[in-house]
Amino acid sequence: MERFSERERTRIALIWGLGLFLLYTLVIAPFFAAQRTAAEAERAAAEAFLARVELHERTLIAEPQTEQKLRARQAFLLHALPDEEEQGSFIRTVERLARQNNVVLAHFAPQPPVHMEEIVVRSIEIKMRGSYFDLLSFLHAVQEAEPGIRFGDFSVTADGDALDIAVRMETATSVMKKKQE
Repeated sequence: MERFSERERTRIALIWGLGLFLLYTLVIAPFFAAQRTAAEAERAAAEAFLARVELHERTLIAEPQTEQKLRARQAFLLHALPDEEEQGSFIRTVERLARQNNVVLAHFAPQPPVHMEEIVVRSIEIKMRGSYFDLLSFLHAVQEAEPGIRFGDFSVTADGDALDIAVRMETATSVMKKKQE
């Protein structure tokens, strides 16, 4: 540094200062700003969740019927789950046929059974994905394997070579048959 003049040393110091300023401005400051923004978003989400929990707690304390309503809703949802002998066996059959026909099952949504005099109708919404011929073979196999099946609402969307299908399937069983077993 002794061979540089005072002017050159000042120029080098200014270049270093400018370089450090640009490094901070272009690299370090945006990184810290992104970290701060992410932390603020996480804090806001936690505060919103806490507010919902406090609102739920206040609602339960203020209105005693709310807990009964929640229990009734829970019972309804539990009632909608398939029973092991009835809809559960149907779901296992559908899963087996889907594997055999190269169909990917994306979603099952069992519905509560509907009782009509001597018949119990159980419906389930199934979303699946596969090629046209695989899906067609699968639907034929389900129809042949399960007696008393009816296909309800269909929704078909194409994505390249694959099709996405949402279908409601209904199975009907006799109440008399159920009582005899």
